Amino acid sequence: MRILFLGSDDFSTFILKTILRFPKLKVDVLGPLVENTKCSNKPVRTLVVPKIVEYSNKNNINCSQDINTYKASITNGKYDMLITASYSAFIHKSVINKFPPNRCINIHPSLLPYYKGAAPIQRTLLDNAKYTGVTIQTLHPEKFDHGKILIQSSPILTRSLYEDIEKPIAWESVYKKEGSLLRNNNFLGEDDIAKRLQPNDDKTGVHFNEKYSVLRNSLTIVATKLVHDLFTDDNYMHIEPCENNKLLTGEILDYRMMSPKINILDFDIKWMSQTAIDVCYLSKITDEKIYTYFKRNCDKGKQPWVPEKLFLSDLEILNNYNPVNKNLEVGAFEIEDGKLIIKCKDNTYIKCGKVRPADKPRFVSIEKFEKLIKKHYKQDTLKFGTFDEIIHEYKTLKRTESGVNVHVPVVEGMIKLKSSLKTKGKVMKLSIDEL
Repeated sequence: MRILFLGSDDFSTFILKTILRFPKLKVDVLGPLVENTKCSNKPVRTLVVPKIVEYSNKNNINCSQDINTYKASITNGKYDMLITASYSAFIHKSVINKFPPNRCINIHPSLLPYYKGAAPIQRTLLDNAKYTGVTIQTLHPEKFDHGKILIQSSPILTRSLYEDIEKPIAWESVYKKEGSLLRNNNFLGEDDIAKRLQPNDDKTGVHFNEKYSVLRNSLTIVATKLVHDLFTDDNYMHIEPCENNKLLTGEILDYRMMSPKINILDFDIKWMSQTAIDVCYLSKITDEKIYTYFKRNCDKGKQPWVPEKLFLSDLEILNNYNPVNKNLEVGAFEIEDGKLIIKCKDNTYIKCGKVRPADKPRFVSIEKFEKLIKKHYKQDTLKFGTFDEIIHEYKTLKRTESGVNVHVPVVEGMIKLKSSLKTKGKVMKLSIDEL
C-alpha cells in the first residue's frame, strides 16, 4: 500500500514513525510547500529545515517540499491513501478525487467537531476546557476540519495530560465497524513520561509555559496510538465514517467550534468578561505574559495621555474580600498593605504582587508601582483598561471638538496592530490544476 504523507513538525513526525512500523505501508513524504520567490540582491535568509524533512532525510525516506515531485504518481492514481498532520496547506478536491473514497485523511488534535482550525491545542488550554482528545477524519473538499470522523479518542481530562504525568491515563479508541461501535482500551503510562516531557518545535506555543508543551506532547502520543489502531488488522478498510456533526464518542460539550490562530491580544486581560479564577488561570499557564493597560499622564504636544502596557505577576484569588472603596468598578483597583487589589467580573477580586511596565526589563514591587502612580498618573479613578477599551476611548475623544488635534502615536500603533491581526493570511492550496 502506497501512502503520500503530508506533514511539517514533530507532531506529524511521530505519526510518520508510527506508520512506518507497518512494513506493508510504503510512504513518500511531502513537507511544507516552499513558495517561489523572485531573486534579488538581498541576502537570502536561511530557512529552518522542517522536522519531518530532517527526519525523512536521515532515514532515507523519499521526501520533497515540491508537489511537482509527486505529480505523476498522484494523477496516475498510484497512491492508495493521503494522510495529513500539522499541514497548513488546503487540499483541493482535485487532489482528493484522485484517491479512493475516504482515503484522504487528517489527524487533528481535538474532539471534532469542536476546535476546528489552526490552534486547537492552544485554544483548549486558553479556554481551560475540561476535556480534549484526538480525531482522525476524512478531508473535506471545501473546508478545513469538516470531514467525516473515522476514529476518535474518548474524551480525556485535559489537566491530566499536563499535570501529575506520573499517573497513568486510561482512554479508548472509538470507531464504527460492521454497524457496531467499537472501543479499544488505550493508556498513557510510565513508558510515555519521557516523551511527554521532551521539548518540541512548536513556535506557536511561545506565549505559554511548559504546560502547553506537555499537553501537546501528550496529544501527539494519543494521536500515534489512534493511527496504530487505524492500521492494525487493516481497520482502515472496514471503519464506517461518521458525519462530522457530533462526536463519535457521543459526548455533548459546550466548547467553541473554531480555533483560530493565537495572537498577542489573547493575553490582554478582559476585566469585564473574566473572573478572578479566569485571570489567575491565564497567569498560571503563561508565566507572567498576561497584561493590561493603564493611562499615564502626558503633557507632550497633542497627547492628553499615553496608555502604558503592564504585565502582572504573583496573582492570587481573594475570597470574601471587602474593598475599602465600596464603589470600585470592574477593572479598577486599590492598593492595600503593599498589594494591588483588582476587581474582576462577578464581584471577584485578585491580589497582584508585582507589575512590569512593558518598556522595563524587570518586575517591580507594588510599593514602587504606587510611587510611580503618584508621580506619573493623575486619574481620578485607578482603573485598568483593555486593548479595545483604550482604542475605543481614543476614537471617541478624536470625534469630539476638543479632540480634533489629539494624536497619540502609541494608540495609532495599536489600531494598526489590530487591523493587521484581522487580515487573514494567505492559505496555500494544494491543487492538481495548479501543478
